[in-house]
Amino acid sequence: MDEHGVVPTALDAACRRHAPKAVYLVPTIHNPTTATMPLSRREEVAEILRRNDVLLLEDDAYGPLEPDAVPLASLIPERTYFMASLSKCESAIILNHSLTCGAVDS
Repeated sequence: MDEHGVVPTALDAACRRHAPKAVYLVPTIHNPTTATMPLSRREEVAEILRRNDVLLLEDDAYGPLEPDAVPLASLIPERTYFMASLSKCESAIILNHSLTCGAVDS
């Protein structure tokens, strides 16, 4: 990762070397780095995932705080499971067994 999130050349190399079925990314206000991928990088990442036949699990917990950020899901909807906050839902259930709602769009 760098100041803009996942590094496309590193992602492409990892996809070619390990042939993952899916990758989990937080492209908007990544926690803990707070990196937000610019559109040009999102387009590059989308092309890498498409070319390597890799599914994307996009966690968009902080998307509403960056209304101008285009979700990766909108660039490759056929390859994406879009989540409105997987980590926050999971931690709330583990810590206090409270009623928690989350959304996944495929």
